[in-house]
Amino acid sequence: MHLQYKKAQENKPIRVAKQYISKNYKKDITLEDIANEVHLNPVYFSVMFKKEVGMNFSEYLINYRIDIAKELLKNKNYNICQIADMVGYKDSKYFSKLFTKVVGIKPLEYRKLYS
Repeated sequence: MHLQYKKAQENKPIRVAKQYISKNYKKDITLEDIANEVHLNPVYFSVMFKKEVGMNFSEYLINYRIDIAKELLKNKNYNICQIADMVGYKDSKYFSKLFTKVVGIKPLEYRKLYS
């Protein structure tokens, strides 16, 4: 029972961090911001996050934003610059580069697949 309690405690900062990301992904979020939010040392939080989630904080944030961008790309009402801004990237070229790296195709190619 003690181990279950400890495990639940360890997961709470991760749950809080994910909730924070889901509410603030449009903003500039740093590891330090999240660590402060969950009241942990940034280095300790980083190690815990990677162990629990399977990827580091930056990778998680990028993937979270890209998943939202994929949904937005299915809606032709938004151009790439607007979508980049909507998911927290002010530089649409950087967004396109990240999108291509994560998804394997460019944002406009992704949009064509779903049009």
